[in-house]
Amino acid sequence: MNKISELKHCHLLRREIMNFIFVFSLFAILIINAAPFQLNKRSTIFDKCSEFFDFVNATMNPDPLISEQNAEFHVFGTLTNHNITEGQTILHIRLATNPGDNLIVHNQNFTESILAHKSFSINATAIPVPKLPSNGYFIVITIIDPGDDEVYACTFASF
Repeated sequence: MNKISELKHCHLLRREIMNFIFVFSLFAILIINAAPFQLNKRSTIFDKCSEFFDFVNATMNPDPLISEQNAEFHVFGTLTNHNITEGQTILHIRLATNPGDNLIVHNQNFTESILAHKSFSINATAIPVPKLPSNGYFIVITIIDPGDDEVYACTFASF
C-alpha cells in the first residue's frame, strides 16, 4: 500500500472506531434510561393531632395508598395517661376529604389490655381503599374509648 492509501485506511478505521464508540455510548445511555428502577421515596410521616392527645406512630402499606386496593396499617406507641382495655378500646382509622366526607371509617377493638406507659402495637389489615380523590385527602388515626367518651391518642397525615 502506498502512503496515501495507508492514510485513507487509517482515517476510515479511526472513523469506524469513533462511530462504534458513539453508537455504543448511545446504546448504553438508552439501556440505563430504560432500566426500571425505583426512586428513593420518603414514607408517609404522621403528625401529632393536638397537644391534648398522646401521639402514636403509624405506617401503612402500600405507601402511598393505591386507589381500589386493600391497605394495612401498623399503629404503635405508648399511651401516657390511659390504659388500653381489651374489647373496649378502639383503633379508629378515618380517610376523608373534609371533616364530613368520610371515604373510609375502620374501627377495630384491641385484643389485649395494656397499661399506660407500656408500648403497644396493633395491625389493621385488608382495609379496602376507595377511588382516591385527586384534590387530596387526609388520614386520621385515633385510639378511643367509647366507654369514657374520650380520645386517648391521635395522629394524621395529609396527601
